[in-house]
Amino acid sequence: MGMTPLGIVHFALALLCIALGVAIFSRRKGTRSHKRIGISYLLGMLLVNVSALMTYEDSPTFGPFHWLAIMSLTTIACGSLNVIFKRPRRIWVEMHAYFFCWSYAGLLAAGVSQIITEVEILPMQVQVLLPSLLILGIGGTLIHTRIPGVLRQWRGSA
Repeated sequence: MGMTPLGIVHFALALLCIALGVAIFSRRKGTRSHKRIGISYLLGMLLVNVSALMTYEDSPTFGPFHWLAIMSLTTIACGSLNVIFKRPRRIWVEMHAYFFCWSYAGLLAAGVSQIITEVEILPMQVQVLLPSLLILGIGGTLIHTRIPGVLRQWRGSA
């Protein structure tokens, strides 16, 4: 089955956000480039999720990828609000880091799940649930073991 123009845009934006996430993770936090790349990631993710909510190729009704888009919008909204309000400093920085890391883990989980659904060997709910749980489990482990050290390092240089 070929991709629709909306599907192509959605796919291209998702790949861009994956690349932007790698760029954010590989740079020092709190810098001007971190902020610029972060804003690009935020805007890209908004468009990825809006396009996901408009796509009904895989499911004629509101399906699992639509729910993942709602969850993704929630994580980027919470991560962004922490930056906007910035009080108290220690808490907003932690919440910003955790929410955006979960956003990225969700992006990867949705991407892998979408690729696996193209194979069509199991019911779609299983093809979405199993890889998502695996990737989110790995992501959660990395987030909760690595982020505290990154935050300590960031606070030490701030």
